[in-house]
Amino acid sequence: MVMVGDGVNDAPASARANADIVMGPLVAMSRMHDLSKLPYLIELGEETLMVVKENILASVLIKGSFAVLVFPWSVTLWLAVAIEDLGSSLAIILNAICVSRLKAT
Repeated sequence: MVMVGDGVNDAPASARANADIVMGPLVAMSRMHDLSKLPYLIELGEETLMVVKENILASVLIKGSFAVLVFPWSVTLWLAVAIEDLGSSLAIILNAICVSRLKAT
């Protein structure tokens, strides 16, 4: 587990982490037991950011499409809420779980 913090009140979490990166106005230090995992952590961060962007885009597109369909009465409000909220929530959760496929080497 990696802990990244500002260095103000991070001591308990930093002590439990395998690696910690503390950045603040008074502190700039890093404690990492195995630096060979750093490329994996960078790749994991990039993958996570990509999934977050995909989830935001998917959520906006799904909400927008159902909002457009409700006004000409193609879809009832209850159906839109049920399908859009439940369906998009499940799709976004499943997409986020995909990040766990990235294994440490």
